Amino acid sequence: MKKGIITTILAIASSIGMASAAEASTLVQVTIENLTPEGGLALSPVWVGFHDGSFDILNIGDPADFVLGTDAVERVAEDGDTSQITEDFAGAGFDVQATLPGAIAPGGVNSQTFEVDSSLQYFSFISMILPSNDAFISNPFGNPLAFEVFDDAGNFVGGEFIITGTNVYDAGTEFNDESPDTTAPTQLAPDFGTETPGGLILQHPGFIGSLGSPDGTPIILASNPNGDFTSPSRAEFQVAQITIEAVPVPEPTTTFGLFALGGLFFVRRTRSTKKN
Repeated sequence: MKKGIITTILAIASSIGMASAAEASTLVQVTIENLTPEGGLALSPVWVGFHDGSFDILNIGDPADFVLGTDAVERVAEDGDTSQITEDFAGAGFDVQATLPGAIAPGGVNSQTFEVDSSLQYFSFISMILPSNDAFISNPFGNPLAFEVFDDAGNFVGGEFIITGTNVYDAGTEFNDESPDTTAPTQLAPDFGTETPGGLILQHPGFIGSLGSPDGTPIILASNPNGDFTSPSRAEFQVAQITIEAVPVPEPTTTFGLFALGGLFFVRRTRSTKKN
């Protein structure tokens, strides 16, 4: 009788252990920090997602809807709206994603924790630059493999990544007039600006009045004097830092609890037998 009970408890413990191993994943915390100084630029709520390397948000030199086949990039770049890219990501078969709530002001930080399987080896993100007509940041040069979360052996690697002015892109979908009526977050309505049909995703030329832009009276830079992402150079202007790190998880106690429970049962069983 005792042998049968021991066998049963061991079998239960073993099955739980195997189930835990099969379902093993890593708790990963993503932190987005706005590195622009006071008087700099804000970021719209940042969309983030984990995938196997096949989810390509954009290609430099292509129309904003070329890769995904939808207006997902346009909606983020013009309005900070992530609903379409969320739908596209789920449609591609990936479900570990989120839009970090709230815009991130200069110096601000936002983070969220995800449970990620090592098959989702890469990380992607996209966020609108505020204020702007259709400026945004995303994976450097649109590379879906730019941020490796797990190596080929399934080991967590994570890391810290700096997004610079080099990685500020223009969706090419709206004329950059910088009018408060057409630039988020003050625009009169979503998709309110003057469209530029056939426009391409390119490195953003810079705001009016900034280095490398046509001479003109600053508009955005008048209210955001430290938002010139082309100065002193694109590579030196730090827009954001993305930190991807593993969160320690306590050792599971379920199996230990089963053995402890089984031990107490045997003690009670032995004492009952002696009384009889």
